[in-house]
Amino acid sequence: MQEEILENHERANFGLQQLASTVPENSPFTKRHGRLLSLVTSSPDEDMVKVLFQFFDPLHHSFTFPDYQLVPIIEEFSQLLGVPILNQSPFNGMERDPKPKEISQALYLQRPDVVANWETRSGIKEFLAKFLLEKAHYFWDTLDLQAFEEVLAFLIYGMVLFPNTDQLIDVKAVKIFLSHNSVPTLLGDILHSFHTHTFGYARRDGPHDVLVQGIMFNYEGDVQGYRQRFIRAWGMVNKVDSKILGHKNSIPLDPYLKWVRARA
Repeated sequence: MQEEILENHERANFGLQQLASTVPENSPFTKRHGRLLSLVTSSPDEDMVKVLFQFFDPLHHSFTFPDYQLVPIIEEFSQLLGVPILNQSPFNGMERDPKPKEISQALYLQRPDVVANWETRSGIKEFLAKFLLEKAHYFWDTLDLQAFEEVLAFLIYGMVLFPNTDQLIDVKAVKIFLSHNSVPTLLGDILHSFHTHTFGYARRDGPHDVLVQGIMFNYEGDVQGYRQRFIRAWGMVNKVDSKILGHKNSIPLDPYLKWVRARA
């Protein structure tokens, strides 16, 4: 995961950083796409990333320190990215493939251009990033700023947030971009599960083993029907409207402190 984060950022530097630096400060880009630009224009501290990943606990999908656990939650990701969480099911892989007309309308492109640069490799549809980079430059040069910013945001989705192979954007990234609901998928992509999600409340003791048992999910051949179970589970999430994250009484109890110190 550490190498993937750094690699994704390096990939963004090839063309994206230059494009992102041209976005004016008073641009409506942030209102429409949150803080996506910061993922391209900021430089990660490689030493800090390497140190942080030494504390990663694969079993509990958290960073375990001597006195506490660090588990990013969906609300925090939403605030960090400046992107809202929509009241709808997140990407699950069962959505139909978008039609060229839908993509062309979202990105201000001509339908024939979309069709010509929409390739199928090993049964998977992919978009040529080189074509989109050229289009972004074209829109900027012709002062079509809205089209420029939409293509730029799409490139960040496909090359930074949900990267595939170099210079190719997977159809999954296209679907997530069109859904305008990227936060749940992004967090799930990083942590793979929410086993240790405590929603800001202090823990009484360590996570029970039954709650952190791994599930082997075959994305292509889901014979156990896990995908449908995941979709139903998301629909049962109890959403609480609150302006303050976490819980005021966040002092952990001794059993939990003993557990986390032993785990660290």
